Amino acid sequence: MSPPHTVKECASGNKDDARDARAIWVTATQKDVRRVPVKSVEQQAELFTHCVRSHWVSLRTATVNLLRSMLYEYGIVAPKVRKRVIGGVGEHREHIEQRVPPMVLQLLAQQLQAFGELDERIAADEQMLQQTRRTDETVRELLKVPGIGPLGASALKAELGAQARGAFQALAGLKGASLATGPADAAPIKVGSSAGSAAASGRQQAAPAQQGFAVDAGQRHTAWDFGELPELMEIRKGGQVLIGFPALIDQGDAVTIEVFDEPDVSATKHRAGLRRLFALQVKDALKYLEKNLPELQKMAVAFMSLGTAEELREQIIEVALDRAFLLDPLPMDEASFKRRVEEGRGRLTLIANEVARLAASILLDYATAVRKIKDTKAHPDATADAAQQLARLVPKRFMAVTPWTQLQHFPRYLKAITLRLDKLRADAARDAGKLTELRPQEQRYWRLVAERKGAVDDRMQEYRWLLEELRVSFFAQELRTPQPVSVKRLEKVWLQLNS
Repeated sequence: MSPPHTVKECASGNKDDARDARAIWVTATQKDVRRVPVKSVEQQAELFTHCVRSHWVSLRTATVNLLRSMLYEYGIVAPKVRKRVIGGVGEHREHIEQRVPPMVLQLLAQQLQAFGELDERIAADEQMLQQTRRTDETVRELLKVPGIGPLGASALKAELGAQARGAFQALAGLKGASLATGPADAAPIKVGSSAGSAAASGRQQAAPAQQGFAVDAGQRHTAWDFGELPELMEIRKGGQVLIGFPALIDQGDAVTIEVFDEPDVSATKHRAGLRRLFALQVKDALKYLEKNLPELQKMAVAFMSLGTAEELREQIIEVALDRAFLLDPLPMDEASFKRRVEEGRGRLTLIANEVARLAASILLDYATAVRKIKDTKAHPDATADAAQQLARLVPKRFMAVTPWTQLQHFPRYLKAITLRLDKLRADAARDAGKLTELRPQEQRYWRLVAERKGAVDDRMQEYRWLLEELRVSFFAQELRTPQPVSVKRLEKVWLQLNS
């Protein structure tokens, strides 16, 4: 769309439909006119919320100024800070009543009441805007930029829409550099991503000097021969120069370098690529492990309903590589990478055997739980809940996607499922009561996961595993939990999660 003021400049004569249509057409043909992006219904709603909140804030400021001027007429000087004005009126109420007539006291009471109502309206609008912080990935990324708060991030997302991430990247690219304000109609800086963002002229001036030269995105590497990986990096791809968060990309027999707009996406991709680069340095050790993992065939039988023996072996080796080489902080240059290779090479076999033993224990308990669920037919609600729990605990890639610290608790979680179903005959009513307590806690968590499109942060992880501990506490207390857990504790964690 064209900005209204540019259309008005092209209009001539008195206003009518024909002249307006001609002015719009003339503006549309001007290539040097900056276009206004079309806003979605959601963006408009969020902008309206900001406008209404701004209106209430203006009224609140006017109300405070009116209060100060009324008191000043009677020789009472109130402070300029809003909260101190309101607090001071309450604190010195007796002194004010002695100096101010009853009619003015009534007016002051009206203003204080109006102030309280405005505070509530502003808080309600801010609460609505806070919802986007929890569900919108772009807003969460913008909040990581120094100087941008929740309201600023929400307004930027509402105003720029899909371009907000580009604005974030432009700010990230200026990290550590002096920020200069350009002309109002300057073209926006476009930043790169693996999805094919366009390069912008003059971008080298916006990026930090320590980024160095742009590397070729298509170049394949089988060793760390590409220098240091900075926080932000420029790469050449398809004749363009892209800037973003760098990551090594797993290409099977080599790795390449790409950049991404989101640091979380970059970190996930980089771990997989770095794992591949480490694997290429220890090929002989991996060949030995592939042939000598303990009890692989026995595990494969229990894993059969989920996948093949080859897929299970890949997961075990993947976890072993992570535990041997991908310890924080990750190497960021050739020297630290080579040190990590030497450190991890000697312990890789021991770690792989440890991972394989844990996988065997988990799959043994998994098979027992599966049989128990099939054999328990008289209690459909309990068995359906246990089957759903089992599916979430042990998906196809459970070894690779579950944090190592939590994997060690899986045998206990799986034994708890079997014990629970064993107890059903003795006290089905108690099981049903505990399930009623548990369901609201689980439903809201998985609803939040769906709202965030599978993005799970550390606080959500904490809540998710507390749910498993609560199940142990409810249905198999004899297995114990590492720490006290209750519905009350989950409520506390949930409040922190949404704060």
